[in-house]
Amino acid sequence: KLLVFDDLMAITPCHINCIPTDCYVRDLRILFENPEKGLDLLDSMYSAAFKVIEKQFIGNEEWKHKILKNGKSHDAKSLEKHLISGLNFPPSQYWLHL
Repeated sequence: KLLVFDDLMAITPCHINCIPTDCYVRDLRILFENPEKGLDLLDSMYSAAFKVIEKQFIGNEEWKHKILKNGKSHDAKSLEKHLISGLNFPPSQYWLHL
């Protein structure tokens, strides 16, 4: 239901996108039509994105050592509070992505 991928246009060492694949959400305004469903979608997108970050970035010892100061002493939970996530409007790809 969700696709998480590395943003090749990123300027940060860990910049990913997450998009829903079972529905078309052209921009964030659609989320307000049904706020409960919209929040559920955003929560699931965040969860899927964080799993990828946890496994493919934070879980990669070489990446962690190169990118993070004292990388070995950090785990996913301690780093999660430093993550920034958001939506842009209008969306740059004409598709809602987190």
